[in-house]
Amino acid sequence: DLLQKVQQQLPSTLSREQVCSTYDTARTQIDKVIAQAEPQLVWLATTLTNGQISHLQRKQADSNADWKKEWVDVTPDKLRELRFKQLSTRAETFYGTLEAPQKAALTTFIAQSSFEPQRTYAERLRRQKDLVEVLQKIAKDRTNTEQARTLVRGYLARFNASPDVAYQRYVETLVTEGCEGLARVHNTMTTAQRVKAVQSLQGYSQDFLLLAGR
Repeated sequence: DLLQKVQQQLPSTLSREQVCSTYDTARTQIDKVIAQAEPQLVWLATTLTNGQISHLQRKQADSNADWKKEWVDVTPDKLRELRFKQLSTRAETFYGTLEAPQKAALTTFIAQSSFEPQRTYAERLRRQKDLVEVLQKIAKDRTNTEQARTLVRGYLARFNASPDVAYQRYVETLVTEGCEGLARVHNTMTTAQRVKAVQSLQGYSQDFLLLAGR
């Protein structure tokens, strides 16, 4: 239903409010999916061995080293280049090849963005440490399903809303900027590009219907 609603909006210009409304609705749907998956997540958490938890920690460390090297340990110019490549690739997935007006709008958005890789990296580390600590607590008494459920719920809540209030405000700023930036980039799209975006979402709608049927 959400994808169909967005398909109806795409041929026209978009406002920041429309984009943020879609984002909020999507987040609500994702929260529902996570709530439905909770029993499976609790079961999985209670079956992990100490060796598997240690393996997870090693994978986290390797992944973090790569992320830090790519996004944190770079010059401001390189960071803007990376963000342009990432965001333009995502946009072209829906709209097709970007032209000069869209590239200019995207460049302006990136230049004005409040994105700070170091803050994002710090939250990434906090979440990962939080997850490992939760799994280690569960591993001490894997038969205590109620405790496991409480611990998993707590982790998911902290993942969704960081205990760091300043980080929460940072995320809210990024979301608002993202809504504004997406609306501006979309509004530079040609009719043909908007038609392509509608077709892209139609494909996603068909995928969801197929999955629901299974």
